[in-house]
Amino acid sequence: AQTFKIIKYINQGKLAGGEIFDYIFGDNENYLPFWASGWSARGLRKINEQMKPYLNTLIKIPKDSVILLHFGSVDTDFNLPYKMANSGFYDIPLFIKEMIDGILALKEYLNNLGFCHIYAVFTSPPPKLPKSFWKDVFGLDQISELVRGKILFDFAVKLSALLPVINCLQIG
Repeated sequence: AQTFKIIKYINQGKLAGGEIFDYIFGDNENYLPFWASGWSARGLRKINEQMKPYLNTLIKIPKDSVILLHFGSVDTDFNLPYKMANSGFYDIPLFIKEMIDGILALKEYLNNLGFCHIYAVFTSPPPKLPKSFWKDVFGLDQISELVRGKILFDFAVKLSALLPVINCLQIG
């Protein structure tokens, strides 16, 4: 039996849904969670010097590791509402393209490190939280969970044409 290691990139902690892997694989000695808390898919378009110390920790793990990229929630929950409120940005297709470009840039970076088993993962729809949560905690008027869910779904579907995707948003 082949052993495997799983590296998980998650962008936003408990709201993002990626902690499901902690429950599935948490007791497995080959499970190596890697939390990139607060990272957005769009922010990955250019791997910068602040990211490299974190990403370079991957150099030590076997190159046949399975890497699960779990991104998108920071983009839809925080970046998009901020851009809408502060610069009148409403170009959703461009926003999704920028998210895809970020994941592809990270995939290329990981490929250059020698990894080839890389999957994008979408585990859950956006959370439905009271509007007061978003306003009081983050100072943002939130986009409805239906719209955020549609954006994440479109992101997952479009990304699946470019790299392997585990899409739990799509039922049936």
